[in-house]
Amino acid sequence: MDGRTRHPRTGLTALTIGCAQQMFLENERGSIKPGKYADFLLVNKDVLSCPVKEIHTAKPKATYFEGKKVFSM
Repeated sequence: MDGRTRHPRTGLTALTIGCAQQMFLENERGSIKPGKYADFLLVNKDVLSCPVKEIHTAKPKATYFEGKKVFSM
């Protein structure tokens, strides 16, 4: 990893609960917990364990919004 690269979990956290916190919605969104909206994206690879240089190749498999599937391949 170069000086600019962080662990993938850091990026995932920034794009999930971090965004929800910026919008003051962390009690409703940003993580998968009972009582929260289930908004999430499924991709075709484990972006937390694949090589960092391959994360950008992850392709969407399904999108869920408020617990309902709204897209799938």
